[in-house]
Amino acid sequence: MYLAFRFTPESFLRLLGTTLLLVLGLSFAFVYLLPNWGLMGYPHEGAWRGIFVHKNNLGRFAALGVLVFLALLKTPGRKEAWVLGLLLSGVILAGARSATSLVLAFTVLFVALGLWLAWRYRKLWPVLLLFGITLGGSGGMILAANYEFLLEALGKDATLTGRVPLWLTLLPFIQERLWTGYGLGGFWLGWEGPSAYVWNLVGWNPSHAHNGYLDLCLDLGLVGLLLGLWLMIRFGLGSIRRYRVGGFSGETLFLVGLTVLLVVYNFSESNFLRANNLYWLFLVWGCMTVIKRRGLAARVAIPQ
Repeated sequence: MYLAFRFTPESFLRLLGTTLLLVLGLSFAFVYLLPNWGLMGYPHEGAWRGIFVHKNNLGRFAALGVLVFLALLKTPGRKEAWVLGLLLSGVILAGARSATSLVLAFTVLFVALGLWLAWRYRKLWPVLLLFGITLGGSGGMILAANYEFLLEALGKDATLTGRVPLWLTLLPFIQERLWTGYGLGGFWLGWEGPSAYVWNLVGWNPSHAHNGYLDLCLDLGLVGLLLGLWLMIRFGLGSIRRYRVGGFSGETLFLVGLTVLLVVYNFSESNFLRANNLYWLFLVWGCMTVIKRRGLAARVAIPQ
Protein backbone atom coordinates (compact mmCIF):
# COMPACT_ATOMS: atom_id res chain seq x y z
CA MET A 1 0.00 0.00 0.00
CA TYR A 2 2.87 2.33 0.80
CA LEU A 3 4.50 1.71 -2.59
CA ALA A 4 1.21 2.42 -4.38
CA PHE A 5 0.76 5.81 -2.70
CA ARG A 6 4.42 6.81 -2.49
CA PHE A 7 5.46 6.13 -6.12
CA THR A 8 3.82 6.55 -9.50
CA PRO A 9 3.50 3.31 -11.51
CA GLU A 10 6.30 4.52 -13.80
CA SER A 11 8.65 5.15 -10.85
CA PHE A 12 7.77 1.82 -9.27
CA LEU A 13 8.42 0.09 -12.59
CA ARG A 14 11.87 1.67 -12.89
CA LEU A 15 12.73 0.68 -9.31
CA LEU A 16 11.61 -2.86 -10.01
CA GLY A 17 13.57 -2.98 -13.27
CA THR A 18 16.76 -1.81 -11.55
CA THR A 19 16.31 -4.40 -8.81
CA LEU A 20 15.69 -7.23 -11.30
CA LEU A 21 18.71 -6.16 -13.36
CA LEU A 22 20.88 -6.42 -10.24
CA VAL A 23 19.37 -9.79 -9.19
CA LEU A 24 19.69 -11.37 -12.63
CA GLY A 25 23.15 -9.93 -13.20
CA LEU A 26 24.42 -11.33 -9.89
CA SER A 27 22.84 -14.70 -10.66
CA PHE A 28 24.55 -14.82 -14.05
CA ALA A 29 27.88 -13.96 -12.39
CA PHE A 30 27.39 -16.68 -9.75
CA VAL A 31 26.83 -19.31 -12.44
CA TYR A 32 30.26 -18.68 -13.99
CA LEU A 33 32.31 -17.34 -11.07
CA LEU A 34 30.90 -19.47 -8.23
CA PRO A 35 29.49 -22.57 -9.97
CA ASN A 36 29.41 -24.56 -6.73
CA TRP A 37 26.65 -22.22 -5.59
CA GLY A 38 25.24 -20.97 -8.89
CA LEU A 39 24.50 -24.43 -10.33
CA MET A 40 22.10 -27.08 -9.03
CA GLY A 41 23.14 -30.56 -7.95
CA TYR A 42 21.14 -33.79 -8.01
CA PRO A 43 18.47 -34.23 -9.32
CA HIS A 44 18.79 -31.08 -11.47
CA GLU A 45 22.49 -31.21 -12.31
CA GLY A 46 23.70 -28.21 -14.23
CA ALA A 47 20.51 -26.16 -13.99
CA TRP A 48 21.12 -22.53 -13.05
CA ARG A 49 19.97 -21.24 -9.68
CA GLY A 50 22.17 -18.15 -9.39
CA ILE A 51 21.87 -16.42 -6.02
CA PHE A 52 18.76 -18.43 -5.12
CA VAL A 53 18.39 -21.80 -3.43
CA HIS A 54 16.48 -23.39 -6.34
CA LYS A 55 16.31 -23.06 -10.11
CA ASN A 56 12.55 -22.41 -10.04
CA ASN A 57 13.04 -19.27 -7.95
CA LEU A 58 15.56 -17.89 -10.43
CA GLY A 59 13.32 -18.82 -13.35
CA ARG A 60 10.33 -16.97 -11.91
CA PHE A 61 12.36 -13.81 -11.48
CA ALA A 62 13.55 -14.14 -15.07
CA ALA A 63 9.94 -14.57 -16.28
CA LEU A 64 8.96 -11.49 -14.29
CA GLY A 65 11.93 -9.71 -15.87
CA VAL A 66 10.52 -10.38 -19.35
CA LEU A 67 7.35 -8.47 -18.40
CA VAL A 68 9.10 -5.65 -16.55
CA PHE A 69 11.78 -5.00 -19.18
CA LEU A 70 9.25 -5.12 -22.03
CA ALA A 71 7.14 -2.55 -20.18
CA LEU A 72 10.18 -0.36 -19.47
CA LEU A 73 11.05 -0.32 -23.18
CA LYS A 74 7.77 1.55 -23.67
CA THR A 75 8.73 4.28 -21.17
CA PRO A 76 10.84 7.39 -21.91
CA GLY A 77 14.55 7.40 -21.16
CA ARG A 78 17.63 5.36 -21.97
CA LYS A 79 16.70 1.84 -23.00
CA GLU A 80 20.10 0.12 -23.24
CA ALA A 81 19.85 -1.25 -19.69
CA TRP A 82 16.34 -2.62 -20.29
CA VAL A 83 17.41 -4.32 -23.54
CA LEU A 84 20.28 -5.92 -21.62
CA GLY A 85 17.84 -7.03 -18.92
CA LEU A 86 15.51 -8.58 -21.49
CA LEU A 87 18.36 -10.52 -23.10
CA LEU A 88 19.62 -11.60 -19.68
CA SER A 89 16.13 -12.83 -18.75
CA GLY A 90 16.00 -14.98 -21.88
CA VAL A 91 19.43 -16.51 -21.27
CA ILE A 92 18.62 -17.25 -17.63
CA LEU A 93 15.27 -18.83 -18.55
CA ALA A 94 17.11 -21.23 -20.82
CA GLY A 95 19.73 -21.99 -18.17
CA ALA A 96 17.30 -22.44 -15.28
CA ARG A 97 15.24 -25.11 -17.12
CA SER A 98 12.10 -24.23 -15.18
CA ALA A 99 9.00 -25.36 -17.07
CA THR A 100 6.64 -23.12 -15.07
CA SER A 101 8.85 -20.10 -15.70
CA LEU A 102 8.95 -20.79 -19.44
CA VAL A 103 5.14 -20.98 -19.53
CA LEU A 104 4.93 -17.67 -17.64
CA ALA A 105 7.42 -16.00 -19.99
CA PHE A 106 5.60 -17.13 -23.14
CA THR A 107 2.31 -16.04 -21.57
CA VAL A 108 3.78 -12.56 -21.04
CA LEU A 109 4.95 -12.39 -24.67
CA PHE A 110 1.52 -13.50 -25.90
CA VAL A 111 -0.23 -10.86 -23.76
CA ALA A 112 2.15 -8.12 -24.95
CA LEU A 113 1.58 -9.06 -28.58
CA GLY A 114 -2.20 -9.19 -28.06
CA LEU A 115 -2.31 -5.77 -26.39
CA TRP A 116 -0.19 -4.22 -29.13
CA LEU A 117 -2.34 -5.68 -31.92
CA ALA A 118 -5.59 -4.76 -30.15
CA TRP A 119 -4.50 -1.13 -29.78
CA ARG A 120 -2.89 -0.75 -33.19
CA TYR A 121 -5.91 -2.19 -35.00
CA ARG A 122 -8.58 -1.14 -32.50
CA LYS A 123 -10.96 -0.09 -35.28
CA LEU A 124 -11.04 -3.71 -36.39
CA TRP A 125 -11.80 -5.08 -32.93
CA PRO A 126 -14.70 -7.39 -34.06
CA VAL A 127 -12.35 -9.13 -36.51
CA LEU A 128 -9.58 -9.33 -33.90
CA LEU A 129 -12.02 -10.72 -31.33
CA LEU A 130 -13.20 -13.42 -33.72
CA PHE A 131 -9.61 -14.22 -34.66
CA GLY A 132 -8.60 -14.43 -30.99
CA ILE A 133 -11.49 -16.76 -30.13
CA THR A 134 -10.70 -18.98 -33.12
CA LEU A 135 -6.99 -19.06 -32.35
CA GLY A 136 -7.58 -19.72 -28.65
CA GLY A 137 -10.07 -22.49 -29.33
CA SER A 138 -7.84 -24.15 -31.91
CA GLY A 139 -4.82 -23.86 -29.62
CA GLY A 140 -6.77 -25.36 -26.74
CA MET A 141 -7.87 -28.33 -28.85
CA ILE A 142 -4.31 -28.92 -30.08
CA LEU A 143 -2.93 -28.76 -26.53
CA ALA A 144 -5.63 -31.11 -25.24
CA ALA A 145 -4.86 -33.63 -27.97
CA ASN A 146 -1.08 -33.44 -27.50
CA TYR A 147 -0.70 -32.61 -23.82
CA GLU A 148 1.50 -35.63 -23.11
CA PHE A 149 4.00 -34.58 -25.78
CA LEU A 150 3.96 -31.00 -24.50
CA LEU A 151 4.52 -32.09 -20.91
CA GLU A 152 7.38 -34.33 -22.00
CA ALA A 153 8.97 -31.43 -23.88
CA LEU A 154 8.77 -29.32 -20.71
CA GLY A 155 10.27 -32.11 -18.61
CA LYS A 156 7.00 -32.83 -16.79
CA ASP A 157 4.77 -35.87 -16.44
CA ALA A 158 0.99 -36.18 -16.46
CA THR A 159 0.88 -35.59 -12.70
CA LEU A 160 2.73 -32.24 -13.03
CA THR A 161 5.50 -33.49 -10.72
CA GLY A 162 3.05 -34.81 -8.14
CA ARG A 163 0.77 -31.77 -8.09
CA VAL A 164 -2.33 -33.47 -9.51
CA PRO A 165 -2.41 -36.28 -6.89
CA LEU A 166 -1.82 -33.65 -4.20
CA TRP A 167 -4.76 -31.56 -5.42
CA LEU A 168 -7.06 -34.59 -5.53
CA THR A 169 -5.97 -35.55 -2.01
CA LEU A 170 -6.79 -32.07 -0.69
CA LEU A 171 -10.38 -31.98 -2.00
CA PRO A 172 -11.91 -34.03 0.88
CA PHE A 173 -10.14 -31.78 3.42
CA ILE A 174 -11.60 -28.70 1.71
CA GLN A 175 -15.09 -30.23 1.77
CA GLU A 176 -14.73 -30.96 5.49
CA ARG A 177 -14.53 -27.22 6.27
CA LEU A 178 -15.99 -25.82 3.11
CA TRP A 179 -17.05 -22.32 4.16
CA THR A 180 -14.48 -21.04 6.64
CA GLY A 181 -11.49 -23.37 6.21
CA TYR A 182 -8.91 -24.23 8.87
CA GLY A 183 -7.88 -20.66 9.64
CA LEU A 184 -5.07 -18.61 8.13
CA GLY A 185 -1.95 -20.77 8.34
CA GLY A 186 -3.94 -23.46 10.16
CA PHE A 187 -3.59 -26.36 7.74
CA TRP A 188 0.08 -26.70 6.73
CA LEU A 189 1.56 -27.28 10.19
CA GLY A 190 3.84 -30.20 9.36
CA TRP A 191 3.31 -33.36 11.39
CA GLU A 192 1.39 -31.39 14.03
CA GLY A 193 -1.56 -30.38 11.84
CA PRO A 194 -3.98 -31.72 9.20
CA SER A 195 -1.13 -31.66 6.70
CA ALA A 196 0.27 -34.79 8.38
CA TYR A 197 -2.55 -36.86 6.85
CA VAL A 198 -1.80 -35.37 3.43
CA TRP A 199 1.90 -36.16 3.75
CA ASN A 200 1.12 -39.79 4.57
CA LEU A 201 -1.23 -40.10 1.61
CA VAL A 202 0.90 -38.45 -1.11
CA GLY A 203 4.26 -39.79 0.07
CA TRP A 204 6.11 -36.46 0.14
CA ASN A 205 6.07 -33.36 2.33
CA PRO A 206 4.67 -30.28 0.53
CA SER A 207 4.58 -27.05 2.53
CA HIS A 208 1.57 -25.72 0.60
CA ALA A 209 -0.93 -26.89 -2.00
CA HIS A 210 1.08 -25.66 -5.00
CA ASN A 211 -2.14 -23.92 -6.00
CA GLY A 212 -3.12 -20.55 -4.60
CA TYR A 213 -6.84 -21.10 -5.04
CA LEU A 214 -6.83 -24.41 -3.15
CA ASP A 215 -4.74 -22.87 -0.38
CA LEU A 216 -7.28 -20.06 0.00
CA CYS A 217 -10.01 -22.68 0.42
CA LEU A 218 -7.93 -24.53 3.02
CA ASP A 219 -7.16 -21.36 4.99
CA LEU A 220 -10.38 -19.36 4.67
CA GLY A 221 -12.88 -21.61 2.88
CA LEU A 222 -15.12 -20.49 0.05
CA VAL A 223 -15.42 -17.11 1.75
CA GLY A 224 -11.67 -16.58 1.35
CA LEU A 225 -11.66 -17.92 -2.19
CA LEU A 226 -14.42 -15.51 -3.26
CA LEU A 227 -12.59 -12.59 -1.63
CA GLY A 228 -9.36 -13.59 -3.38
CA LEU A 229 -11.10 -13.87 -6.75
CA TRP A 230 -12.75 -10.49 -6.12
CA LEU A 231 -9.30 -8.94 -5.64
CA MET A 232 -8.04 -10.49 -8.86
CA ILE A 233 -11.11 -9.39 -10.81
CA ARG A 234 -10.91 -5.88 -9.35
CA PHE A 235 -7.26 -5.62 -10.37
CA GLY A 236 -7.95 -7.07 -13.83
CA LEU A 237 -10.87 -4.77 -14.62
CA GLY A 238 -8.96 -1.75 -13.36
CA SER A 239 -5.97 -2.67 -15.51
CA ILE A 240 -8.11 -3.11 -18.62
CA ARG A 241 -9.77 0.24 -17.89
CA ARG A 242 -6.35 1.90 -17.75
CA TYR A 243 -5.45 0.22 -21.05
CA ARG A 244 -8.62 1.42 -22.77
CA VAL A 245 -8.00 5.00 -21.60
CA GLY A 246 -4.21 5.22 -21.82
CA GLY A 247 -3.54 2.91 -24.75
CA PHE A 248 -0.57 0.59 -25.18
CA SER A 249 2.02 2.03 -22.80
CA GLY A 250 4.60 0.68 -20.39
CA GLU A 251 2.26 1.17 -17.45
CA THR A 252 -0.74 -0.55 -19.02
CA LEU A 253 1.38 -3.41 -20.38
CA PHE A 254 2.76 -4.02 -16.89
CA LEU A 255 -0.65 -3.82 -15.19
CA VAL A 256 -2.49 -6.11 -17.62
CA GLY A 257 0.47 -8.47 -17.95
CA LEU A 258 0.85 -8.68 -14.19
CA THR A 259 -2.83 -9.58 -13.82
CA VAL A 260 -2.48 -12.48 -16.25
CA LEU A 261 0.82 -13.53 -14.65
CA LEU A 262 -0.78 -13.71 -11.19
CA VAL A 263 -3.78 -15.68 -12.44
CA VAL A 264 -1.60 -18.24 -14.23
CA TYR A 265 1.05 -18.44 -11.51
CA ASN A 266 -1.50 -19.26 -8.80
CA PHE A 267 -2.47 -22.43 -10.64
CA SER A 268 0.92 -24.03 -9.93
CA GLU A 269 2.16 -22.11 -6.88
CA SER A 270 0.60 -20.39 -3.90
CA ASN A 271 1.05 -16.68 -3.22
CA PHE A 272 -2.23 -15.47 -1.72
CA LEU A 273 -1.69 -14.02 1.78
CA ARG A 274 1.91 -15.31 1.89
CA ALA A 275 4.43 -13.46 4.07
CA ASN A 276 7.58 -12.22 2.28
CA ASN A 277 6.04 -13.10 -1.09
CA LEU A 278 6.73 -10.70 -3.95
CA TYR A 279 3.65 -11.74 -5.94
CA TRP A 280 1.30 -11.08 -3.02
CA LEU A 281 2.91 -7.64 -2.74
CA PHE A 282 2.23 -7.13 -6.46
CA LEU A 283 -1.45 -8.02 -6.07
CA VAL A 284 -1.95 -5.58 -3.20
CA TRP A 285 0.06 -2.90 -5.00
CA GLY A 286 -1.91 -3.44 -8.22
CA CYS A 287 -5.31 -3.21 -6.51
CA MET A 288 -4.32 -0.03 -4.67
CA THR A 289 -2.82 1.48 -7.82
CA VAL A 290 -5.90 1.06 -10.01
CA ILE A 291 -8.20 2.17 -7.17
CA LYS A 292 -6.03 5.24 -6.48
CA ARG A 293 -5.92 6.19 -10.16
CA ARG A 294 -9.69 5.84 -10.46
CA GLY A 295 -10.21 8.00 -7.37
CA LEU A 296 -7.85 10.69 -8.69
CA ALA A 297 -9.65 10.73 -12.02
CA ALA A 298 -12.99 11.19 -10.27
CA ARG A 299 -11.70 14.08 -8.14
CA VAL A 300 -10.23 15.80 -11.20
CA ALA A 301 -13.49 15.38 -13.12
CA ILE A 302 -15.69 16.89 -10.40
CA PRO A 303 -14.57 20.56 -10.80
CA GLN A 304 -14.95 20.33 -14.54
